[in-house]
Amino acid sequence: MGDLLLAASKGLHGMFSPKATEIYATILGLKIAGQMGHHYVILEMDAKEEFQFWLEGGPLWLFDVLVNDKLFS
Repeated sequence: MGDLLLAASKGLHGMFSPKATEIYATILGLKIAGQMGHHYVILEMDAKEEFQFWLEGGPLWLFDVLVNDKLFS
């Protein structure tokens, strides 16, 4: 097990599904973890299947950002 790195909340303007909001929060959390110097994180999320779908068959920009390590630059 690991340590809690950060807990935060952010208001979003507009109407988003709970899973879309969780995917957004996951991407934001990964960016913050990268800025803190962490390259390995454990995620607990309800939208795991949707997130995997985005990585495997979703928008190419998301794959490019996450897999090609541009998230941590």
